[in-house]
Amino acid sequence: MMVGISNRILMLAFLLLSAVAAHGDSLNTVLARDLVRVLQDRYVHEQLNRCQVRMHAGSGGAFSKPFTVNRKIEAPQSLLSRDQFVSISTQLFVRNRIAFATIIRPDIEPAEAITAVKCRRIANKKGEIDFRIEISMARDGIKFEITDEASGTHSVDQIEWAAVLNFEPE
Repeated sequence: MMVGISNRILMLAFLLLSAVAAHGDSLNTVLARDLVRVLQDRYVHEQLNRCQVRMHAGSGGAFSKPFTVNRKIEAPQSLLSRDQFVSISTQLFVRNRIAFATIIRPDIEPAEAITAVKCRRIANKKGEIDFRIEISMARDGIKFEITDEASGTHSVDQIEWAAVLNFEPE
């Protein structure tokens, strides 16, 4: 169930989850960085990003005002393997990135939608955080919590595993 937040804000939040680019680091540093940690028997991925959205195709680089997103995704180790944690997280990020870009720009092609958002990882908080995204995986599915810090709106949604994995029993 969605509570007090528009679909555009929700999709923006999911879209931002997919950003993994780092600014100022060498390619080797970025590739060697562990993105998933294990804390108290839970897989955890947390990242702070500064993002902008390309507003129009062929606009010569017109981007939205920058915004900061703090995202966190976690799951118990007993629930799934590290590989599954990474795979499912990535699937969710890509699906929602394309969906959000399509909402903002209905004429956008999926290949362009993937690159319409530009984010860079930042090491620490620079100014206020605009969006907080928390995703928790559990036996009964995946819970999404998204907060727009400026407006104070908060959204909670739950998705069952079968829908996430596109799974149908035989």
